[in-house]
This record gives sequence, structure tokens and C-alpha cells, in this order.
Amino acid sequence: MYQRLKFLFIGLNTWKVEKVTMNGTNITSVYSDISYMETYDKDGNYSYASTKGSGAGKWAFQNDDLEIKRSGVSGQSSYDMVILLLKEKTFWYKIVDGSDTYEFHFVEN
Repeated sequence: MYQRLKFLFIGLNTWKVEKVTMNGTNITSVYSDISYMETYDKDGNYSYASTKGSGAGKWAFQNDDLEIKRSGVSGQSSYDMVILLLKEKTFWYKIVDGSDTYEFHFVEN
């Protein structure tokens, strides 16, 4: 089952932000106001785009496919992203940046 979801994640590669929290506080408007999206392709390339800018780097599953490592991303730090939910049209993850915890909820674009 999880392998199928992993395949779907790679197949449905562009994700539009639906909700973002920082330390439990809803900050979705910061991302939705700039039309923030993320794209992951099957070759391990990652990119983000918004009306404020864009960047690109690499991604890979890690920790028994429970996490995603993003690295070499221009304009962003490298992150270990904990997958919270991965369904056919839904992708949620959590990252920790210093003392702040962000939770991103995406839907298929």
C-alpha cells in the first residue's frame, strides 16, 4: 500500500499549499497570498515557485520512506521533512527550523 502511495507522490508531482502552521499558529495566508507550490519529480529534482520567487534542488526518501530529505535548494535551507500524511491527492509534512516547527498541508495542483 505505501509503495503505491510513494508512486502516486512521484506521479502527482506538483502540490499547492492548502494550510501552513508555525508552532501551531495558522500562517496559511503568508503562503497562499503568494501562490506557493512545490514540485517533486521522479528523478529526484525539487522546485518551489511563488509570486515572490522560486528555487530548485534535490529530494530523496529516507528513514524507511517516512521522511524526505531536501538539499541543495536555492533560496531555502536543506530540510529533513517528516511525512505526516501521503494520499493520492494530499501531502502533509513537518519540518523543524531552529526552535520553530512548521506543518505544511498540500493538495494536488
